[in-house]
Amino acid sequence: MAATIIGWKIFYDDESVYSSRTGSWRDAPSDGVQEVLLFEETNDSQGRPTRVIHHSQDLYFSDGDQLFGSNNDELRDNLNRYPRLKSEDFKRGRWTSGEIYEKIQRVVIADYERP
Repeated sequence: MAATIIGWKIFYDDESVYSSRTGSWRDAPSDGVQEVLLFEETNDSQGRPTRVIHHSQDLYFSDGDQLFGSNNDELRDNLNRYPRLKSEDFKRGRWTSGEIYEKIQRVVIADYERP
């Protein structure tokens, strides 16, 4: 049985964060993604929210409900593969410096606050 995602955060190369508390996935900025942090409804053995981290991909996507993913396929290939999605459902990753990426990575790893 698939886990239920109850919230998410998108971390951008300008160090901004957009979350499910901020607005809808479709309305999130579409470029400059470094990491996507998904929060499941369950907790880990330490009582913290169970999380899934997507990073280092060209495209990140969601259907606004439960389909989340990331890959390095072309946008048009993904639109054909997921016909109910629109181009604004896909967020683009972008290359950044190692220093910025590592800073964002530290923030993501330490982030257990559900949006």
